[in-house]
Amino acid sequence: MSCEVCCLEDSKYKCTCLLRYCSLNCFKEHRSTQECRKFVAEPQKAAPRESDLIANRRDYPREDVVPPRLLEYLKTSQTLRESLGNPHLRELIRSLASERDPSKTLDHLMKEPLFVEFADACLDVIEPQDS
Repeated sequence: MSCEVCCLEDSKYKCTCLLRYCSLNCFKEHRSTQECRKFVAEPQKAAPRESDLIANRRDYPREDVVPPRLLEYLKTSQTLRESLGNPHLRELIRSLASERDPSKTLDHLMKEPLFVEFADACLDVIEPQDS
């Protein structure tokens, strides 16, 4: 796919707003636009309280979809931050993110212990187990 900013080069990267770009210059140009500003990271939030998690689950209609408010808690996890320091894990996640139909890739990744550990850590943040 080509860069959505300059339209000259192949895109190598993807912004948090999912726009594809090829270089740091294109990234800077894109990030300076109004349509991308809404995706700039917000300050980190405190870890979720059990009552908030229960209320969020009740407010969301589908059991298999995580509400965006709960996904925000992933940003605060030191365990996830440390896991993402692993270049192999980042490459696995990149391969998943670049797929048009990620279901087959996800099935394969769920056989990779490193990815399974990461997925479990994500679930622990979103749905903490009662101790």
